[in-house]
Amino acid sequence: MNAIQDDLIIHAEHNLTWAQRLISMSLTSLLWLFWMYLWMPLISLIGWLFGVEFFYDEMVLREGWYGLLELLLIYALVVAVISGMLLLWACVNYYRFRGRERRKAIPSLPLAEQAGDFSVSTSAVATGQASRIVVVHHDQYGMITAIEPCKVPV
Repeated sequence: MNAIQDDLIIHAEHNLTWAQRLISMSLTSLLWLFWMYLWMPLISLIGWLFGVEFFYDEMVLREGWYGLLELLLIYALVVAVISGMLLLWACVNYYRFRGRERRKAIPSLPLAEQAGDFSVSTSAVATGQASRIVVVHHDQYGMITAIEPCKVPV
């Protein structure tokens, strides 16, 4: 089978309804949880070998989770301060640059250069640009062989 044909998988998740997406995400999550459940004996063995019992002693019996909560609170405050600074920066830039369009349109390529890039004639490129819908024919290697306007009414 050709390598180009292997890449022709179409993903059209945007065509799914919200119910179909919910079912898909739920089923995926459930199957990942089941997959992790199957690995639990090996994970438990590795945890035992690396001293998970020590973790239990330190965090539960000696109440080390209080220190962890204090550290997580500090992390949350740092994240909140950084987020606030980024939000402030975005607002300043919004008010600074609103109403000004600094981007410029990209100049279009000449027909001859476009035709050279796709190895087709300039008339084929002109036909493709002039038509709303086109049919593009390819050879077995994925190269364009012809471009013609679509004859189906839309």
